[in-house]
Amino acid sequence: MVTAEWNERFATGVAVVDDQHKGLFVEVGGLLEALTRGEGEDRVAFLLDKLIADTVEHFRTEEDFMQKHGFTGRAAHLLEHRLLLEELGSFRRQWALRARTLNLAEVVRFLEDWFTHHIQQMDGQYAAFMRTRRLP
Repeated sequence: MVTAEWNERFATGVAVVDDQHKGLFVEVGGLLEALTRGEGEDRVAFLLDKLIADTVEHFRTEEDFMQKHGFTGRAAHLLEHRLLLEELGSFRRQWALRARTLNLAEVVRFLEDWFTHHIQQMDGQYAAFMRTRRLP
């Protein structure tokens, strides 16, 4: 079952990043709730747009930290960011064009899986780098 809920296994120890991750999980959970309640197309479009905007802002935060502090895994991390943003854009376009054919449950499952993997693997490496340098 898709839950899209934050828990401590996602904690990176970098406060601003953890706070943003928590917010993204809340937003993915909101999409799941919208699906469960059968909310209208406009509400789902709003939730997708907010998730995309907040994901862009979050990625910018991480990327700025990586650039500023010389994180060596930056290129691979940025590639994952770009690929997710492309996927989110695709979901949004599908919703705008053929809202009834986009399986929102699959979108939420994909996002939960992506964020889980990305936070635990990619962000885990980046956060460890930040912590060894006693950076925020």
